[in-house]
This record gives sequence, structure tokens and C-alpha cells, in this order.
Amino acid sequence: MATERTTTQKVKLIAGLVLLLLIAIIIIQNLAAVELTLLFWKVNISLFVLTAFNLFAGFILGWLYMSRKYKKQGNLVNKEHIKS
Repeated sequence: MATERTTTQKVKLIAGLVLLLLIAIIIIQNLAAVELTLLFWKVNISLFVLTAFNLFAGFILGWLYMSRKYKKQGNLVNKEHIKS
């Protein structure tokens, strides 16, 4: 039994494959080791790993910031609702 895919599913599949191809290209082009120095600590690390770590750290920090911001806004809305 062959399952038919909707147009949306086909678009998502193609977009996912293109994204995987781009990730593979980025990995291949950024395999060179770079020296990371922090105060007196030095380590050689792949440029891709360093970039991925920075991207992940930025995502987490942005998510934490926005979640706190929305939580504060939610508390303000709840307090105003209780007062009225």
C-alpha cells in the first residue's frame, strides 16, 4: 500500500533534505581546527563545533530571556485581572 503525500508534506520533505545538504556542506567546509584561548586555557577545536556551540548558547539565552519576559507580562495581566 503506497501512501500518498500531500503537497505540504512534499514541501516539508524537500525543505528538510535541502537543510540536511546545507548542514553537510557547512560541516565539510568548517572542519579546520582553530585555537580557542580563554585566559590561560588553550584548546584546539573544530570551527564547526565552536560555531555550533555558539549558536546553541545564543538560542538558549534568547529562549530564557523571552520566556522570562512573557512570564512577567503574564503575571501583570493576571494581577490586573484580579484587581478588577
